[in-house]
Amino acid sequence: MLFSMAAGLACGVGAYGYAALFTVCLCILMFVLKAINFGANKAQTKLLKVTIPENLGYEEAFDEIFRKFGVGYELKKVRTTELGSLYELVYAVQIGPHTSQKELLDAVRTRNGNLDITLTMNPVVQEY
Repeated sequence: MLFSMAAGLACGVGAYGYAALFTVCLCILMFVLKAINFGANKAQTKLLKVTIPENLGYEEAFDEIFRKFGVGYELKKVRTTELGSLYELVYAVQIGPHTSQKELLDAVRTRNGNLDITLTMNPVVQEY
């Protein structure tokens, strides 16, 4: 922003050479920052809700899958549904930029017996 102001002020006083210099410097700086992904979010935090049958232990149910896909996770909530025959697990997961969400959800779906799965894309502030 300061480079843009400097270029504008330089144009205003007739110093077109300085304005061009500031503009070129700004363009180079922006290109370099874009090339190195400066400020990019490396891992996205999302909310994963999974329903599992009661015979599947919820503490270690998806540890192997999360390790396989390199997903960081924290179990936030466990609750029973369907009169205690099912558990609903809520995980806060950090999914890397190169992790295939579809493959991850397919692996989880296979493990939980094709019961409900919800992946919330942008959990800004939600109750668990």
